[in-house]
Parts: sequence; C-alpha cells; structure tokens
Amino acid sequence: MALLCMISSRLPLLLVSLLFAGCGQPSAEKDATVTASHTPTPAYTITQVTSTPGLSKVNIDVLLPEKVSEAELRQIAQKIKAGHDGYAKTWIAYYLPGMKPGAGAWATTHFTPNLEVQILGASKEQEVSGKQRAGMVKGDVVGRWYEEQYTHSTFVLYRRDGVYRLKTIFDTGQASEEKMVRKGKVFTYQPGTGYNGEYFKLLPGGGLGMFNQEGKMFTQGQSVEP
Repeated sequence: MALLCMISSRLPLLLVSLLFAGCGQPSAEKDATVTASHTPTPAYTITQVTSTPGLSKVNIDVLLPEKVSEAELRQIAQKIKAGHDGYAKTWIAYYLPGMKPGAGAWATTHFTPNLEVQILGASKEQEVSGKQRAGMVKGDVVGRWYEEQYTHSTFVLYRRDGVYRLKTIFDTGQASEEKMVRKGKVFTYQPGTGYNGEYFKLLPGGGLGMFNQEGKMFTQGQSVEP
C-alpha cells in the first residue's frame, strides 16, 4: 500500500508525525539569524524559544535553509546550547523551508543533559536518491513531487496501459504503487484499495496537495524536475 506505514487517528494512511510540544510562554527571541564567522557552522534561524523555568527546560525552534549532516547538527546544537545555558534540558527542533512548526520536525538535538541527535526525516542523500528513482519511472508522467514533513517521500503520478498510477518512493528506499482514478485535477485511489477518502490534487504553481477524508489539505509536495 502506498502509504501503509503512516499512522494517525484522523489520517490513517497519509499522515505520520511525532509532535513534541513544550510548555510555558514563548520568549521574545525571534528570527535571530546566526552565521558563524570563524567556524564553518551552517546558517540557521532561531524562530522561537519557549522556556519552563520550573522544569529547568527550554524548547527552541530552528529554521534551516537546507538539510545538513549529523555532524553539522551537532555543531549548531552546541552553539545554540552555549547561548541558552542554565537549563537541565535544552530541546531543539529543526525545520526546513515550507515545513509547519509543531507538525513534526525534520531533526532534533536534545540535551537531557547529554546531546542526542535524531534526523526524523529523510537525509539529503535519501532525498536525492528518491528523486533520481522518480526520474526513472516510465509512462505518461503527470508530475513528480517530494514531500518532507509527513512522508519524507517522492511521489510520481503517471499513466501506463490506460491506467493512472501513484508510485511512492520512501526515504528507506522501498517503494509501492497504487492504481488511481483521475477526475480533472483530483486523483483518488481505485475502489477496493482500502483507503478511506484520502486524495491528491494538482495545485496552481505545480504542487501536489494531499487531502484527508474530510477534504482538508494537510500538506503538499513540491514539484521535482526529472
């Protein structure tokens, strides 16, 4: 099944996201772009700081202009930690352009108090590999898209033998394919596939909207050149 590995009570087949929400009141520190002057620390922007003094904890949201390596995440984390010292727990969530804060981060670096680094989404290498494989799909291709926040996957909509199909290439390298029904710009799964009203829609500007059974778009894939 194309999105069988995704679990959610409201979006059982399209949505997978682990949220780690902090408590307390956000501080006034916003949009503090940092670029290292003496070391090759990648650029980043602190978008929100939420501290909970009673728990000796601070949650920090960070926007990255692009994906970085685990080593670079460690470097950024140490720099941010040094500027927000005095907490037993410093939890940092990293987002990429277009990702919604609070809806699942691309990566985290948590000091509790030792540093633990987790890349929750696809690495740069995995993303490149998925896009390359998407470019190899044969048929009458409608479009190719990459979606980061919820699925970390590359999608290809195409027609072969008179049937529309959706190929999903996951960040693990595995892939699946489902037959689809097209009505204008909307693509739904063929009846009997087990999906409960989820659908895709071609958007102005080239994006691919992903909608739940209630007709609400929860994310969209960005167009990928072959």
